[in-house]
Amino acid sequence: MERIYKDLGNMLYGKIVCGISNKKVYDSRTFEMKTMLGNDLANPILGTWITGFVRSLIAECLFNIQMLGGQVVSCTTDGFVTDVENLEEKIINLNIKGSLLQRYKDIREKLSGDDSALEIKTSVRGIMQWTTRGQLSLESIPDEYKNMIPITAATGYQKSRIHEENVKIVQESLQNNNKVLFLQTQLSGALDLYKTKDHVSMKSSQRVFKTVFDSKRIVIESSKTLLDTRAYLSVSEALLQRSLMSNLKSKYSNEYSVSSINSSKSSIDETVKYFIRMIVDIYTKVPKNVKFNVFSLLNSIDKSIKEDFILNLFSHYEQDKGSVITKLPVFKSNSKFVKTLYDELLALAQVSDLYTNILNKYLVYFDNFIVLPRTIEVLKKNLIAQINNLNDREKILKVEELLNKLT
Repeated sequence: MERIYKDLGNMLYGKIVCGISNKKVYDSRTFEMKTMLGNDLANPILGTWITGFVRSLIAECLFNIQMLGGQVVSCTTDGFVTDVENLEEKIINLNIKGSLLQRYKDIREKLSGDDSALEIKTSVRGIMQWTTRGQLSLESIPDEYKNMIPITAATGYQKSRIHEENVKIVQESLQNNNKVLFLQTQLSGALDLYKTKDHVSMKSSQRVFKTVFDSKRIVIESSKTLLDTRAYLSVSEALLQRSLMSNLKSKYSNEYSVSSINSSKSSIDETVKYFIRMIVDIYTKVPKNVKFNVFSLLNSIDKSIKEDFILNLFSHYEQDKGSVITKLPVFKSNSKFVKTLYDELLALAQVSDLYTNILNKYLVYFDNFIVLPRTIEVLKKNLIAQINNLNDREKILKVEELLNKLT
């Protein structure tokens, strides 16, 4: 019921602010972009009061946390992370005249009979943060909060993963290129449907989550592994830092970075991109003959796949390396392509070790698609051949490795 009422509140707020920002939307009746109009519920005064009151309340809490000697790690639209226990009680005991927190408590009591204003979502011991939407807690407190969820703010991909996996992903990113690649799925929009004359469908596109510090605060230099930060002391100091970061970013982008590969509305194109990412993940530098063989393989399955497109993907991904941490979504439109590609790799793996390595990686990247039992036989044959080439000590280590994987 809580989720239902939350959604109802969000929808009601959406109607209240509808049409007050001159937002353009696609009109499927007239086939053109139009300014979104308001309705009988639209009211800019109420709309700004709803968000303004909550933000003012949070600002009051942040000020009082500082007065109480506490710290705030981050603040978002409707919440914040702090180290002050029993915060609500301590602020009320300050007896602040015209307190917004007290006013909010009064409103809560009238509406629900409960005057609790601040809700503890979770409690953890230690937190690492590099941006507002980039946070990881270290461990949960083993007391009354032991069943609460850890803090994992990594927009886009974190919800389907356990906390330990997210920690490992971020650690690897911080040690390498400060990027986490993931696939995001969404429904095709009205404008896309009009242009393509297609049905509503799911589409995927690659996204990047960066683990680079956003420089919204000053880093305090230290010999510690995890560094602390402080607020800017003045507007001029903040503007200077922002200017330096902007110039560095511009110079870096112009001289060293590569142009981005835009997302495609074709599930086949996205599957090809995912496959090329997989190939780049195998090699330190992909040999030219491998690139040509991969293109020939893909082109034999779909003649619309051009050589320039494949070579451009290789060039981009070799300069912007990284493994995609989410699986390619299974669509009706790409399932047949993935299955055909799998059959071709399976046949080629019988005669070439090159394709055996690619097939092994393929089964990891595409393991959410259907895998036939015959694959197990091929892998078993290859594994036996590998073990026979090892000495006794290496064989023991290999068997131990396989047993660990099985468990």
